[in-house]
This record gives sequence, C-alpha cells and structure tokens, in this order.
Amino acid sequence: MWTKIFLVITLLISSMVAVASESIEGTYQQRKEIFVATGSRAHCEESGGSWRVSDEACLLEAADEVIIKKMKKDYKMTVTTIGSNYHLCEYSNAAIFDGKQLTSQIMTEEFNPKSGLMEEVTCKIQISIKKNKLSLSTNNHCQSFCGVNAEMNVTDLKKVTQT
Repeated sequence: MWTKIFLVITLLISSMVAVASESIEGTYQQRKEIFVATGSRAHCEESGGSWRVSDEACLLEAADEVIIKKMKKDYKMTVTTIGSNYHLCEYSNAAIFDGKQLTSQIMTEEFNPKSGLMEEVTCKIQISIKKNKLSLSTNNHCQSFCGVNAEMNVTDLKKVTQT
C-alpha cells in the first residue's frame, strides 16, 4: 500500500515539474551587433564598440529582450528591441495567454498620411514560444513605441532565465 502511495506522489511531483519547465515566464534575448554612427574610431572604441575598417563603421554589442511575468490574472510583457544608432522600441503592458500565444494590445496614436491627421489605432502584439524560443509580431500599428531605426518584430529570442 505504501508503495502505491509513494508511486502516486512521485507521479504527481513529476507532472508538476514537467508543467513548471514548460512555463512561458522568463527573460528571452537575442544578442546582435548594431551599427552606430560615430565621428571616429577612437570614439567608437571608447564607447566599447569595434571599428570595422572596410566601411568605417562602429559596431556595438546589443540585445533584444522580452521579459514575461505572471501576474494575478494575466501576464505582463516588457519588450525592448534595438535598431541601428541604438534607436529603441520599448513596450510594457498586460497580456493574455490563451495556451498558444501571449497577446497584448493598447490604444495609441498614429499619423495618417492620407488625412494628414493623428488617428487612434490599436497596437496589437502577439508572442509565440516554441522550444524556449520566442517570436514577436505586431499588427504594424506599434511604431509609436519605437525610435526611427527600430522595429518590434523579432524572432528566435532564446530563453536565458526563468522567473
């Protein structure tokens, strides 16, 4: 009898560990080199960059990052992506997980070139995670969270920490 109880408890703990290991919570990153306009090789190297002689370009190490945390009822996603000249996208908001994708949306304003006016639009961000790799896509109405040379759509960010 004790053997059966021990077996049941072991199976329950094993299934709990398996579920915990599949958690979407954590920090996901993708390291990359970005181009930064600088005046000189000396300034580039003082900033921690590496100078590429062939086209006189300064390259700096950077990382796109997405942090997902479980809240009481939903999740919170914090997104930071980096484009050339260190232009950033930064977004932080609540998100809902449907078992397949994490989705967040927020109202923002966007310039409409046809009307010449600012209009309210919905920025929608969707995150999918497969085998500890994250891909993020937007509905193309999220540029107000980004600098000129940055975009939020990223793929293959690897999970680096579990929260």
